[in-house]
Amino acid sequence: MRILFATFSEKTHFIGMTPLAWALRAAGHEVRVASQPELAPTVAATGLPFAAAGSDHVLPQVIAWVGRMARDMRPDFDMMRVAAPEGPSWEELRAGYRDVLVPLWWKVVNDPMLEELVALCREWRPDLVVWEPITFSAAIAAEACGAAHVRFLWSLDLFAAMREQYLRHKERQPPQDQDDPLAAWLGDRAARHGVDFSETLVRGQATLDYLPASLGVPAPTRTHRLPIRYVPYNGRAVVPHWLRTPPARPRVCLSLGTTATQRLGGYTVDVATLLEGLADLDVEVVATLPASEQDRLGTVPDNARLVEYVPLHALAPSPTTPAWSSTCPCTPWPPPAPP
Repeated sequence: MRILFATFSEKTHFIGMTPLAWALRAAGHEVRVASQPELAPTVAATGLPFAAAGSDHVLPQVIAWVGRMARDMRPDFDMMRVAAPEGPSWEELRAGYRDVLVPLWWKVVNDPMLEELVALCREWRPDLVVWEPITFSAAIAAEACGAAHVRFLWSLDLFAAMREQYLRHKERQPPQDQDDPLAAWLGDRAARHGVDFSETLVRGQATLDYLPASLGVPAPTRTHRLPIRYVPYNGRAVVPHWLRTPPARPRVCLSLGTTATQRLGGYTVDVATLLEGLADLDVEVVATLPASEQDRLGTVPDNARLVEYVPLHALAPSPTTPAWSSTCPCTPWPPPAPP
């Protein structure tokens, strides 16, 4: 089969796909990765074939713009609320779609690549398109060329849970209030390529999920879930000598990811305070921080080891206790103001 992996240009959304892409390639399938040009070096480093589609998105600039808005003017939506037993209200869900998710995130990352992604699929004719859960342009492209398509989750399926709650609330509203910002946007983009809107453009024909069911979002998602085995991949990595030596004390890993500093202008938590809070414990704190962030800290507690990067799949098997980990590139709303 020909299998296309599609994602907007966000490194952390793509790298989780790499083991599956290589497994399918090793099984004899023809595999390509499609994304915006910015992701080309990251994909090339995995050894997978890359096809550029469209232009790079401007999400960091949008986040910075929102961050500069007055605090009482910033759109506010907590997506984790969809995992709560009671869930968000209709007003919260509608405002989330209308004011935050569709205009400030999903349109921003999808619209620049839609036309060329559709053209790529019609030219290359993949049998299957695997897309990360907000690259809705890939679902349109798949249906435009007649390919099957599935979502590949990188975290809790909050997107499908939110959609299920939204549609349930929508049915209870009077006709004049049953607006649907997501369907309106996707329906318009799909129609341009001869595709009718359906919920498969939002939730895929199936969902690949490497989280155990017990760790999934408790809210119903009404998706066809296909469990897959999790295989860690953190990009090119060198295991340092200190990591090959058994530690004298338990390790605590402090990882705040790379997206906050590369995309969002800085961390939303005080790293120095976190390290100070761990200073009295009989542990070795391994904190992965860019050199620029390390320089800001000055003196750190004696039990802290600062490193720029360490492969988590090599660090995690050593005796560790996770303290704080944030590798999800989801945008906090309201986003932090630029430093």
